[in-house]
Amino acid sequence: MPATFQPDLFNGQRVLVTGAGSGIGAAIARAFADHGAQVCGTCSAPERAGRLAEWGIEAIACDVRNDVD
Repeated sequence: MPATFQPDLFNGQRVLVTGAGSGIGAAIARAFADHGAQVCGTCSAPERAGRLAEWGIEAIACDVRNDVD
């Protein structure tokens, strides 16, 4: 299937994705990274941070719903 967007569409752009550890958040983070963005993703489970790093995504383990994190 042909790509919908240009591979370099987000070159030079920075993106923050919350919930990047799983589900739709992970899919969004990976799609931005695949299209050239520098992505920082938050995930509430620190063990998921390794997978984000494999995709070239900077991971921050925190729960954005929690004021303490």
